[in-house]
Amino acid sequence: MPSNLESMNYPYNEMKLNKVFKNKDINLPTLGIDCNELRKVYGEALMFGEIPKDRPYTYSSLVTSIDGRIAFTDDPEGPLIASKNFLSKLGSTTDWWTLNILRSSADGIIFGANTLSAEPNGTGHVYDNNLEKARELLGRESVPWNIIPTLDGSDIPFDHIQFTCGEVPIIFYTSPAGLKTCKKNAKKETIIIGPYNTTEEIIFKDFIPDKNKVYIIVTGENNIPNNKVGLKILRKMGIEKLLVESPTLTHIFMEEELMDELFLNYSCVYLGGKSLTMGMHGKEFTSTNHPHTELISIFMYSPHYMYLRHKVIYGVYQNV
Repeated sequence: MPSNLESMNYPYNEMKLNKVFKNKDINLPTLGIDCNELRKVYGEALMFGEIPKDRPYTYSSLVTSIDGRIAFTDDPEGPLIASKNFLSKLGSTTDWWTLNILRSSADGIIFGANTLSAEPNGTGHVYDNNLEKARELLGRESVPWNIIPTLDGSDIPFDHIQFTCGEVPIIFYTSPAGLKTCKKNAKKETIIIGPYNTTEEIIFKDFIPDKNKVYIIVTGENNIPNNKVGLKILRKMGIEKLLVESPTLTHIFMEEELMDELFLNYSCVYLGGKSLTMGMHGKEFTSTNHPHTELISIFMYSPHYMYLRHKVIYGVYQNV
């Protein structure tokens, strides 16, 4: 059934994107989403790579400035990198709509606690009713699972609308240190999965997720979750495609070779200084060992706004 959450109308004909490049050498056999509105803007269905057996297919979506910044220091809401591009006209609207395309393709969405704090009125649902209907036609629930990662639960704003509106299915993704806090502050009956420290420990039998309950996935030791274990649990819960909207988790997943794609929308503004970058809170890669990417596609709204899609490539090393 359609959700009762906020929706928006979009000027599809005015958001039409120009396909600048499409990499025909990359195989994308899995349907994400398709509908007439998508084809008006994007020109084609959104397809993904093959789904791994032991984890979801993971993809991240971020909008960056020309110097790779993802938030203004004076106002840290991520979408402002798009909306404060005063020359983009509908470029920022199209940026927001492309995020909704990616949400409508996902079975689950990961949000960082910092994102919830910076965006107190946002919820992890699809804001376009046409995209919501398209995902329902594919047999998906109207609202994807919202997965909230936390080390110990202390950084989560539990009074956020995400948890209080009653329509967003929630999974807390934490370590043993966060279990008590997440369970205490959950707004619904909780189901605890774990704690598991290895993939071999995971046991699922006749598991049917209930979106009227809050699930708490507990992995790792002390206050550090084990992401390989956590993603395998999500896969066993039926989450095949996972959208990561957390810059910190994007970097961590790349460290652990768990990120498949990056959707990086490129807003032609410049920030500089100490404004936030994607991997600012993570450990930097070295000159001899770092992920590479291969462009899947480039779309352009105007000379002030581009939409780039990357396949992430691991295991390319320099012999030293």
